Amino acid sequence: MTFEQLIYFIEVYRQKSITKAADNLFVSRQAVSMVIRKLEEEYAVQLFDRLQNGLEPTNIGNDFFHSAQIILNEKAVLNQKMHSYSQKSIQKLKIAMPETMIESYGDELLHLLDTLFTKVDFSFSTILAKDICKAHYDFDMVIAYMTDKTEKNSYRY
Repeated sequence: MTFEQLIYFIEVYRQKSITKAADNLFVSRQAVSMVIRKLEEEYAVQLFDRLQNGLEPTNIGNDFFHSAQIILNEKAVLNQKMHSYSQKSIQKLKIAMPETMIESYGDELLHLLDTLFTKVDFSFSTILAKDICKAHYDFDMVIAYMTDKTEKNSYRY
């Protein structure tokens, strides 16, 4: 199991659809479907019930979702802790955001972060929406804004 597989699974879980998840992750439907199938094969479990109008997580899928969230959160905490143990007096934190978000919120966010974390040097980089999943490997933090087109709900991660 990889962090990328966990990200894909969480998106499928939230959207209750492989197609919607693939659209939000900017990958093919087949790629997302293959990740879910590999996870189910790896653990010999069924994570979703396949329905005519989408997917419904099984009880095992619900447990997997909560554990996946914990794992990704703990990875972020571990990264931050390891940076805090560094010999350097000033830590560096690389943040990836879509260009429109940097234009809209970058200065305000940078000011707030600099005020709260005086011993951290923050750097922002733009990222294309299609590269969000891959960015988790290159950046300490990825800020994205996705919209569910059908329900008009938004969330951030």
